[in-house]
Amino acid sequence: MFLRMILRLFIIFCLVFSICSCTGSNKEALTSNQLQELQTLYQNKQYFDLRDALQPHRNSSSVMLSFFRGVVANKFNRLDASIEHLDAFIRRQGEERNNGSLLIDALETLGDSYSKRFLYKKAADTYQKMLGISEFQMDADRLKDAKNYHRIFDALSGVSSQTFNIDQTSTIQLDSGSYIPMKINDFDIRLGLDTGANYSFIMRSLAEDTRMRIIDADIDVHNVAGQAVKADLGVVSKMEIGGAVLTNVVFLVFKDRDLYIPQANSQIKGAIGFPVAASMREITLHKMNALTIPAAPSSFTQQNLCLEGLTPLVEGYYEGQRLVFCLDTGAGRSVLYPPFYKVYREELQNDYPLGSERVQGLGGFREIPAYIMQSVTLIFGGKEAVFPKLPVLTEETKDDSRYFFGNIGRDLLDQFESMTLNIESMYVKFE
Repeated sequence: MFLRMILRLFIIFCLVFSICSCTGSNKEALTSNQLQELQTLYQNKQYFDLRDALQPHRNSSSVMLSFFRGVVANKFNRLDASIEHLDAFIRRQGEERNNGSLLIDALETLGDSYSKRFLYKKAADTYQKMLGISEFQMDADRLKDAKNYHRIFDALSGVSSQTFNIDQTSTIQLDSGSYIPMKINDFDIRLGLDTGANYSFIMRSLAEDTRMRIIDADIDVHNVAGQAVKADLGVVSKMEIGGAVLTNVVFLVFKDRDLYIPQANSQIKGAIGFPVAASMREITLHKMNALTIPAAPSSFTQQNLCLEGLTPLVEGYYEGQRLVFCLDTGAGRSVLYPPFYKVYREELQNDYPLGSERVQGLGGFREIPAYIMQSVTLIFGGKEAVFPKLPVLTEETKDDSRYFFGNIGRDLLDQFESMTLNIESMYVKFE
């Protein structure tokens, strides 16, 4: 009897030890190979793959995972979780100057999460901290961007957070140019929707006519030609789109001449950017020139959408390979970027002619050598889209073109009856 009891206690001890060992192993530090995999995915901005690669480590308490979890939460618009993870990483790293580039990146991403929460003072303070501890570690372009963001959010630090309210689902008929009728401070105007615009923007004369509060900010906005165009900030007290009401909406305000395109003899008045679309939680663009804003967004379990800053990125497939594209409703047609050219160089050189593509942007344009693909099939949200002609740029035009496979414009939307952009679930659906 005594021996049987001892044997039973020994078996229980072994089981407990085994369970504790397994639990403890989950909390061990990442191996160098695992860490390198996550860093490579992060550095190459492969956020869908990074999200998937984190799943096996969901029970680990490694300090490095706080950083990567904070990044992924930021990219998939889980802002409270992003702030929590990045705060934990920054606290555990400390503020010594030898902590390396990840501390800089953590502060930059934290500032972005605060700004998307419209907590401008906290965003400004975070960028200030980033500049204070890491200015000497950044290259000239990144330093310039950090100073610019600090200038923006510091100028907005006294502005209340943007709000959004809607009582019932609204469907708004757009005009022939796909412009959305709206009220800004009780003035009727029409502006386009440009999901590729990080901020809403407007020409100064129209900002003044609609009685926007204009804040002198002297911000640098770089166009496609690499030139800096100056802008100030405008704040709309009240914006009405159908039954939706937004307050404290921020615009970039440009001089009228900086939004004039002489080649087309066209004056751009402005556009509603991604932050407004995101605050609505879900919008549906219809092929028959209508926009629907639901009172309650749908719930999706899949995620094929994420964010790089305020640029929406959509998961697509080409010949069975997952690729990530920028989604830009302000672009008339789609183009593919140099990463696509690098992966499919042999196919392009053998099968398609080399020509050129004019890339138009704010205040300028460039002619870029490009291969012109024909009858290209891409898959988005499980739906095939066929592009009769699709230019493949061989040179970078902006930062996005270094990492992502293309910029998808309205020629995708026009192939379907509707596109639903759901920022709450991070899903885009085509029907």
